[in-house]
Formats: sequence, C-alpha cells, structure tokens
Amino acid sequence: MPDNPFTYLPIDVCGDIELPDFPLIQDCASYPQYRSEVCGLIIQPPGALIPIDWYNFLSWEAIFDNSDPAKVHYLVGRGGFIPGDVSKTTLAGGRVEENRERTQRLQFSVLNLDYGHRDFGRKLQSNNKNFSFWLQTIGGEETEGTILGGDYGMRPVFVDAEFVFAQGNASRKVMNITIDTEFINFPAW
Repeated sequence: MPDNPFTYLPIDVCGDIELPDFPLIQDCASYPQYRSEVCGLIIQPPGALIPIDWYNFLSWEAIFDNSDPAKVHYLVGRGGFIPGDVSKTTLAGGRVEENRERTQRLQFSVLNLDYGHRDFGRKLQSNNKNFSFWLQTIGGEETEGTILGGDYGMRPVFVDAEFVFAQGNASRKVMNITIDTEFINFPAW
C-alpha cells in the first residue's frame, strides 16, 4: 500500500542538507558578478533540433534560422525574468508545508519590429504555447552562464503580446512579450 503524503514525511523533506561551496569573502566583488538582464529569447518549435551544449551561445548561433518555421528562432530585446507565485502543499497532517510549482514571468520588449515579429506576437495573443524557450542574459566576460533553460528548455503556461504605438514623432513600434512558465526547481544555467 502506498504511503499517504498527509500522514508521513518524505525523506527529502526532513533529510540532511548537503551545502554547496560558497566564496569565503562575500562582502566585495571578489568573484564574478554576472548581469541578469534578458537580452535574447530562443524559441524552439516542436521537432527542431537544439545543441547538446545548450548552455553555450555559440552553439545556438550555428543553428538559428529565423526564416524557416521548423527551425530554432532568436529574438533580440530587453527584459527580465521575475518570480511570481509559489504553490504549496501541506504534508504530514498539517505539520509541514512544502513548495511545489513556482511561476516565473518573462517580460520582454522587442524594440526593432518587422512583419515576422508582428506575426509571432499575434500568435502569442492567440494563446499559441506550442514551443519551448531559453533565455539569454547579458552575462559577463564568459559565454557560459548566459543561457537559462536547461536541457529541454522551458514550456509556457501563459503567453501574451502587446503592441505599443506611442505618441511623439520620435517614438517607435514596440512589442512587449509576456511568457509565464512553471517549474519545481529553477531551470539550469
């Protein structure tokens, strides 16, 4: 008979924690401090191949093809990947509360628009979520650590796009993309 999660505690909830290494000196920038602003959105349609070393932007550059709908696409812009809600569950008859899915929201502005960008935004407005995605951050001196999404990418649970046509003779068209995703542990980078 399976264990009832409301009357017992799984071993990983109360087990020992193995702490990772931290820098000894943390009160100054004695170790690399990478920038976190999102500058690129990598979009994988179903069936498109991705590089084995997904964490290396140079490997992605070799397969980007923004003209073939069946290939991986790349959007340039500016944005952030901000935490949202955390769903929780109660275990052991109410004695322990455990985190479950976490929601994270991408807010991403595409500043240089053409008709392809417009068409993608309209697909997002129609709730098309049939893709995986990775994020590229500004990072730092190294290319490692600038791609976020793990081996399989992230899957959207909510998508939207807004087209901003501001007033003023110096204004430009902007597309603001919103993508929500959920996971238990933050995706690898």
